[in-house]
Amino acid sequence: MFSRILVSALFAGFLAGLIAALLQLVFVQPVLLHAELYESGALNHFDQAKASGAEAAIQGVDLERDGLSVLFTTLTYTGFAFLLVAAMALAEDRGFRITVRQGLVWGVAGFLAFQLAPAFGAPPELPGSAAADYDLRQIWWFGTVGATVAGLALIAFGRGRAFWAVAAALLVAPHLIGAPHPDEFVGPAPPELASLFAARALGVGLVAWTLLGLFAADGLTGSPPPALVPCSQVADAAGARRIPAGSPVVARPLAPRSLPVATEISRYLIWRFRHDKSYVTVRCRLDIN
Repeated sequence: MFSRILVSALFAGFLAGLIAALLQLVFVQPVLLHAELYESGALNHFDQAKASGAEAAIQGVDLERDGLSVLFTTLTYTGFAFLLVAAMALAEDRGFRITVRQGLVWGVAGFLAFQLAPAFGAPPELPGSAAADYDLRQIWWFGTVGATVAGLALIAFGRGRAFWAVAAALLVAPHLIGAPHPDEFVGPAPPELASLFAARALGVGLVAWTLLGLFAADGLTGSPPPALVPCSQVADAAGARRIPAGSPVVARPLAPRSLPVATEISRYLIWRFRHDKSYVTVRCRLDIN
């Protein structure tokens, strides 16, 4: 299981990060470089003599700058991939089947939690823009991401209106508290350029996260699951009998310690057996043709 998580995360993170980096070089970086001209004073949208159109003259390819941008973007999405794949594996182990199509939903959920929800209160900013205290912004960002992840998890896996009510409260709470903002909004770059930067940054993030979910799910489901012992053989060999779900379970080995672990709950059952006056949980293969 660990090797599958490792390989899937590295594979998904590298591909999604590489695509995100290329999209950023084409769509986001030119806007940043344009804004830097305003920050340095080379352009001034209040001075007609130094004004510039929407497309400024930007320098060509810088191998060092562009190479580092690709490297760190790839590393960032690889880190996100480890979080996403670990969450998928946990859900799979709890009995929820993960498919490639569902991977797209997981990716969009990651985008909502890590980019869209924080951007709702603190959108991406251009260089030179006024900003609140860095530590306060970081605290709010982590709190927003954590609350959004918890809220989405309750919506996806919770059962009942109580869970959904708590989820709604978690999703709304960070924005009711409000993100830290400066006393006044000032900056050398035109507001139209700032809105273009925010829109493109979020657009690239949506594409990257969607592909990240797709690649992560494909990596987890691409390899065949290990062969498991048939449930009937486990029960017969142990002299056990099946018991209803919800009965108390006492952790005690029923089969050899090398009993494989199921990876696709859609094909395998988690059975509870009574053995030696105690209850144990065993994953085994369904006895169907």
